[in-house]
Amino acid sequence: MIRSYLDKLYIVIFLTILSFDLKAQTYIYDGVYVGGGFHFFNWTFDEVNYKNDNGNGLSLNVGKNLSPEMGFYIGLDDSEIYNENGKSYEATHFDIGVEVRFIEIYCKPSWPCSIAKPYFRTSRIRFRMVDSELFGKTEIKGSGVGMGLGTYLFLGYKTAINIGYTGGIIRVNEISGNDINTSSYHLAHSGRLKIGVTLFF
Repeated sequence: MIRSYLDKLYIVIFLTILSFDLKAQTYIYDGVYVGGGFHFFNWTFDEVNYKNDNGNGLSLNVGKNLSPEMGFYIGLDDSEIYNENGKSYEATHFDIGVEVRFIEIYCKPSWPCSIAKPYFRTSRIRFRMVDSELFGKTEIKGSGVGMGLGTYLFLGYKTAINIGYTGGIIRVNEISGNDINTSSYHLAHSGRLKIGVTLFF
């Protein structure tokens, strides 16, 4: 499922770039940016039998531009996940990372956007999952690294649609619940496909 999300994003970015012409003018200046939106989430952790569980949720992020080509950001993604039994649980990602942006390019006149700005992101992840059950709950905590690609589609000089995918590798540090409290150090894998709006100031 993570691969299918990634494939969809590559297709979107590829078709978008084919519709653009290169442009030197910048839409991003030194300052802050704030964004929010919706995301699809998938993760796998075989040790506790979480295999390709899927869900969705809300994303929030705030960042500081060092230049039109680079910025730092902090992000929070909260997801409601559904397992094979139809039950749901919560997963949260907290990211601190760097965003590196590429050259801006024209959208076609028939497109609603005016400028596109592709980017690459890498971040340090803090992860927490809480699965409330009938007789207790399971909590998983960990940290890891995220990397992803995306693009801003500017509707004006201050507002852009943000489409991006972030894949994560998480080292699970702690598993607790049902009278269990143990260290794990096994790896989990996550994927987040995000669609939202970002405001630049």
